[in-house]
Order: sequence, then C-alpha cells, then structure tokens
Amino acid sequence: MKDWKVETRFEYKGYPCVVVFQKMGHRCGYVGLPKEHKYYGLEDFMSEPLCDIQCHFGLTYSRNYLVGQDDKDTWWIGFDCNHCDDLPDYETALKYFTDEEQQRYIKGLQDLDLGCRPIWDDYPPTTKDLDYVMENCTEIVDQIC
Repeated sequence: MKDWKVETRFEYKGYPCVVVFQKMGHRCGYVGLPKEHKYYGLEDFMSEPLCDIQCHFGLTYSRNYLVGQDDKDTWWIGFDCNHCDDLPDYETALKYFTDEEQQRYIKGLQDLDLGCRPIWDDYPPTTKDLDYVMENCTEIVDQIC
C-alpha cells in the first residue's frame, strides 16, 4: 500500500516535472535534471548553488531517485508543502487513498487537525493546491536554465 500518489507529470522547457501527493495531505514538487546539467549530482541542497534556487520554502530534496519515476540518468531536485504556513488537503487525500486503513489514518489526522498553525494573524496558513506546486516547478526550471 503506497503512501503517495503521483498527481501529475508534465514537461516544461524540456525538463520533467512531477507533483507527488502524500497521504498526510500535502504535495511535493520535483524537477528532473539531465546528466549534462551542471547541478546534476549535487546532493547538498543547503549549499550553493542549490540553496539559491527559490521555491516554496526552498529545496528539500536532491537525489537520483524519485518515487514512481523510472527516468534513467535523471537527478531530481524538489520541495515540499508541509511547512508552517501549509495546511493539509484532507479532502484530496481521502479521494486518492481509498483503502480502509488509509481512510482511517487520514480521518484520524483530520480529527486531530495536525495542520501547523502559525502564531501570526497577518499570514494565515493555506492549502497549496496542484496549480501552486506546478507553478513552483516551472519557476525552478526558469532559474536553472
């Protein structure tokens, strides 16, 4: 039983982009780099030049493997939408994960409302939808071209 679902895969300027939806109700966005790219193989997303890439809360992933993808010679960089201003998308989670055990897990999270709540009022948390994550992926591509 998978705890994730590839929500979409698309190509932008020749780069594969993937949005993965996690069972906990948040999305992650990834961009695949070909072997010829100057950032290929850079593992430390906290150091230059990867740390300079701007996306939702910055890069949090840099590996040669991505769930549900079988691209050869592709290095994946990405970000997640599970931060202090991100609310889980329980409604979508319940649609994607229909197994009884998964449904019980998601409803339990929903009942506990594990979504982080910032302590400031002028920047309320929001659910990052598919369009938002796709847009961040295209912005990453624009920066690395």
